[in-house]
Amino acid sequence: MARFGWRVTTNDMILLTGALRLPAINFLMPSTIDEALAILSEDADARPIAGGTYLVPGLMSRRLKAKTLVDLTGVSEYRYVKWEKESLKIGALTTMAELVENEYLRSFDAITTFKSGFVSPPVMNLATVGGSIALRAYTEDLVIILYSLGAKLKMMRKGGFETVPLERYLSSPAEDSGLVVELEIPSPRDNLFCFFDKLNMSVSRIPFASLSLKAEFDRDVFSKVTLVANCARGTTPGRLLEAENALTNTKFDEARVVQAVNKLKTEVDPHSDYMAPAWYRKEALGALLRKLSSRARQKVISRA
Repeated sequence: MARFGWRVTTNDMILLTGALRLPAINFLMPSTIDEALAILSEDADARPIAGGTYLVPGLMSRRLKAKTLVDLTGVSEYRYVKWEKESLKIGALTTMAELVENEYLRSFDAITTFKSGFVSPPVMNLATVGGSIALRAYTEDLVIILYSLGAKLKMMRKGGFETVPLERYLSSPAEDSGLVVELEIPSPRDNLFCFFDKLNMSVSRIPFASLSLKAEFDRDVFSKVTLVANCARGTTPGRLLEAENALTNTKFDEARVVQAVNKLKTEVDPHSDYMAPAWYRKEALGALLRKLSSRARQKVISRA
């Protein structure tokens, strides 16, 4: 969202009366994350905004409502990608464009696929990692990838900080959480692969089915397999444990992949909507599993 040429403090308010066809909104610009959290905690109608790629269109269409927007773009303390001890840490205000150019993350096939399938470069320059996670939506490709990599979130609440697994965050009620300020990915290993792909309508980049596969390998045997589907339970992303077990400690040979696909179709319980019925989503996820397991085998062969 544009700042309209004004520089304001947390005590100032701008009344937007017609810009961008938005309803009247109080626009606040805190300079620290503590100030932002204080506003959000005290005002039930306040919503944080960073890139605004989801929120602004929602407000314009009246699909979303907010009386106060708290602009986080001035909070530079949480915009980074850095190593710290044995993990990679990502500030929640890091843009998608900054994320995909990180040297370590760029080594994952999943990130390359994510970048090529994102909406557009202009949106990638605005959309933030924290905003994508906060949506808790099955349509967010990055969330599926981070989930499979075992990401943890650093949450800021009124009483202090708390670290929670991304998996738990996605399944918890939105009102029970605080403000996402940082992500942490466990230390990388040279023998770790992560693949991602999705199926979407030709007129949209929004997936009706997406899948991320993470695994470690020793020679040509895969272990510690993690499969995350965007619609594992209705519209909630989740792991597919039975399919994971079918592939763990195997060479991803055809018989095992077929077994895993059958387990996936039994285990997953997707929703139906205008984009695809539930049965079609199951078939789509099965096709994606075949595709990703084939990529993993080819990757091992190319490294031999």
